[in-house]
Amino acid sequence: MRWFTSERLGQTRFLTPEGFLLCAGVPIKRLGTMPYGPGETPIKVGRDGMAWVTRDAAELFTDETIASYQGKPIVNDHPPEDVTPRNWKKYSVGICLNPRRGVGDDADVMLADLLITDAATIREVQAGKREVSAGYDADYEQTGEGTGKQLNIIGNHVALVNRG
Repeated sequence: MRWFTSERLGQTRFLTPEGFLLCAGVPIKRLGTMPYGPGETPIKVGRDGMAWVTRDAAELFTDETIASYQGKPIVNDHPPEDVTPRNWKKYSVGICLNPRRGVGDDADVMLADLLITDAATIREVQAGKREVSAGYDADYEQTGEGTGKQLNIIGNHVALVNRG
């Protein structure tokens, strides 16, 4: 299964000499408890019709989870399937670099530098497309009625989206 989270692009953007767009320090994943509707996760919903799934620091900031985003493709909107070597050329518009845990006010997020290499996508970002949504695989554990925990998070891609 694949689940997504969304964040806004960071404020620090640069053009490389070749014209690629480097977006530095973009929050791509966040700690916390996220609400999901019926069937959006394997967690059974509670009486309120929602599944409240927690992503904690012990899972989000493992060496494996952080490293899983290094070199992963950036895509323009989520593809209908995981990005693999078979379809990478079809979907990739850039690359995710230097994933890391933020510090200070950003200690609750995973940051990455996004190098966008596709001209049309660069124009979209410059015109205002600013949100991101990380594509990943994870395991889920039911922790109570309508509550669960995300485990073993492994990145697949980072999507540029109009609204996460």
